[in-house]
Amino acid sequence: MLCAKSITDLKSENPQFVNIGSHRVPAVIEQGCLITYWEDRVQGMKAITDYTCSLFSIHVSCVTIFKNSLWMLEWVSQRQSEPLKNVNWWSAYKVFEDSWDDEAYSSAMRQCPPTESLYIISQPSANYRLNEEIPKVNEINIGRGRWVTVDNLMSIDSIEITIGDSQLSTADIIKFVKHWLAGGIPRMEYIRIDSKNLNELEFLTEELEPYVVPNEEIRKYQKNPVGIEFEFVGGYSIQREDGVEATINFQHHSFHMAKWNDQIGF
Repeated sequence: MLCAKSITDLKSENPQFVNIGSHRVPAVIEQGCLITYWEDRVQGMKAITDYTCSLFSIHVSCVTIFKNSLWMLEWVSQRQSEPLKNVNWWSAYKVFEDSWDDEAYSSAMRQCPPTESLYIISQPSANYRLNEEIPKVNEINIGRGRWVTVDNLMSIDSIEITIGDSQLSTADIIKFVKHWLAGGIPRMEYIRIDSKNLNELEFLTEELEPYVVPNEEIRKYQKNPVGIEFEFVGGYSIQREDGVEATINFQHHSFHMAKWNDQIGF
């Protein structure tokens, strides 16, 4: 493993020197990791990336960003045509770097390219409102989703959706299900929303009653052998006018919904 740090972090008085592309920089080995030290850490990260990709003839497939490394999204998108497989947003370990300001959060959303999976663990302020489009992905997991409104939710273009620590209410879920019944979010196959504001007893309204039928079936959703897996025990069957079927289940302050087809339902 290769790592780039600022030269000010170098403690060794007799470091080794290594060649990274056209650069010769001090380095130490710690716990199996080659740590290189640079006057400009951003330049070091770029040099290490270019060197590794060239050495092994590979592309960058995964990017993990913090508040102070948003430049990576645009830089990686410009350096290669191959799309990213994973993008992760994290909060740093140091307390003073831990909180993302709202502009940084929105900037990351604007710059994030289409990717197979997007994991967002970082959290904006309590009053944050998203005005940008959420990138098209195959899987999105928003671990701290208190900012996600039902309109944000209905705009997500993803196969699998997980929203944790949500503020969404049962009324929001009803609006979301009605949106799905009308043909919205056509690529979605599975969604999970965790919220303490959900009440299953409020779900069956007159508007949904013609489409929703309680069932006692046991069905398992699994996208692929290593993907999301959830077992539906009972719940509600729901069917759109085009014949597409899904199952809805409420469990432990969470809402689950899976669309069944030949690939995922059994």
